[in-house]
Amino acid sequence: MLNTRKKIVKEKGAAVTELDTEVAKALFDIEVSPSCDIKTELKDVYISGAKDVEVGKSGMAMVIHFPFRVWKTVKKIQGRLVRELEKKFNRKHVVLVANRTILDKNFRRKGLKVRPRSRTLTAVHDSILEDLVGPTEIVGKRTRISVDGSKLLKVMLDPKDKDKENIESKLTAFAAVYKRLTNKEGKGYLPKPSLSRAITPGYMAAVMSSPEVLCHLCSQYFRQYDKDKNGLLDCQEAVVLAKELGTALAVPMGSTEEVLRPSIARFSEEGRDALTLEEFCRWFPSVLGLEPLSPQHIEEIKSGTHNLAPAAVPQPSLRRTITPGYAAALASSPQTLQSFSKQFFKQYDANSNGVLEYSEVLSMTQDLAAGLGIVVDEEKLRARLDTETAAGEAALSLDAFCRWIPPLLAGGREPEQEVRSEQSQRSAGYLAALKSSPRVVFQLCQQYFKQYDHNGDSFLDDAELMALSKDLSESFDVPLSASPAELRESIAKFSDGSNCLTFSEFAHWFPSILGLNEKFAKEVGDMATEKAR
Repeated sequence: MLNTRKKIVKEKGAAVTELDTEVAKALFDIEVSPSCDIKTELKDVYISGAKDVEVGKSGMAMVIHFPFRVWKTVKKIQGRLVRELEKKFNRKHVVLVANRTILDKNFRRKGLKVRPRSRTLTAVHDSILEDLVGPTEIVGKRTRISVDGSKLLKVMLDPKDKDKENIESKLTAFAAVYKRLTNKEGKGYLPKPSLSRAITPGYMAAVMSSPEVLCHLCSQYFRQYDKDKNGLLDCQEAVVLAKELGTALAVPMGSTEEVLRPSIARFSEEGRDALTLEEFCRWFPSVLGLEPLSPQHIEEIKSGTHNLAPAAVPQPSLRRTITPGYAAALASSPQTLQSFSKQFFKQYDANSNGVLEYSEVLSMTQDLAAGLGIVVDEEKLRARLDTETAAGEAALSLDAFCRWIPPLLAGGREPEQEVRSEQSQRSAGYLAALKSSPRVVFQLCQQYFKQYDHNGDSFLDDAELMALSKDLSESFDVPLSASPAELRESIAKFSDGSNCLTFSEFAHWFPSILGLNEKFAKEVGDMATEKAR
């Protein structure tokens, strides 16, 4: 009992509670346990108090306070100590917090000349939050302010934490304890990989031109969304995938089980509401409107040979990875193009001297010529060499290469020739993706109709359509009508003679100004007509 009492250090006049004694006894038991690997650190650790906090209607969390002077030691063993204490207290959520002192703005009355920033209200509350979720790191914070003025702090925790599954079950407890200690609303969450970050219309152009990329996506998303790891993607898991795809690509795959179940059953050999990996590889391209994967590709996905380790695969070559469709997709994203430029520079810098010699540049351009049909003038190529090697030979620096490769991919033109602006380059890949899917164009029609219907009368008049046309002409290489009279004439072809369009009429008009063929425009219009019913 005496040894247990040494584990409690209360402020003067504060009584020791029964819960304090139980926690102190648990700490002492862990310390003297033969199998304990933190007994050395626990020797100098003691608590200043403990209390229970209600979590929801039935759950409880235990908050254990430590004096600040021992918190440095506790922080080193926080994860292991929490697990040991949860075993002692029947898996009750255990939270460890250090005692900190807040100094208000009248600190000078207490004889202090300067108030340390760590003693401000904000700093102490931030430190409490870090203590609560430890040893998991906080990687982001957002404050959400509601219409009524209430604030909610959303805390993003590290998704790579090795104890991720255990942390997810404690998020509610963290929020309740944070509310109790600071009187502020908080909510913790672990960000999950989202398709909206990986798939864009430009990237879809690359997927369409490369079965290998599609194979990789099928394998990746099947494993990512097979939450129960039973080797089957059931209807509920497919709904989650469909919602994220719909958000990222405006692809109306269906967001309910009722909509998806018939298509899943059609590809399931046994007619069940779930897909194996092989069945998913046939289903996934079909809902994206892509060409089906060959049996050979599906077999490679099943065996895992489509994604060999980098050491087992020869160094990639531009001859195999750059195609016209892929080049258009690269051109749609300047950031991606910059990254790939650096990658290809490093790939062809055979002697790793930081510059590309003429022979190395010539090797790369020959690969480009094979993949894209680009004709490179050797005299102009030599003129691009802006630096020298240690031996005094002409060479191409990384900066010059990053300026030279984008226009070359865009059509084989040298930088001195007229090239499209970055905005035009982005539009090329985006338009290529639009022309590949009527469903994407239909979703775009819905978006633009709602955005430019400023008066909310469910019609787009000539003034609103003129604003849309102007914005489109600035964003895309689309030959739109220049004058109001020409625009009204094109509107009249799709309306009942008036100078405004309903949504159904707009869905027929919009593909036509993008230069899409009549069959494509009719499919988009039929979707709008079907929606109107």
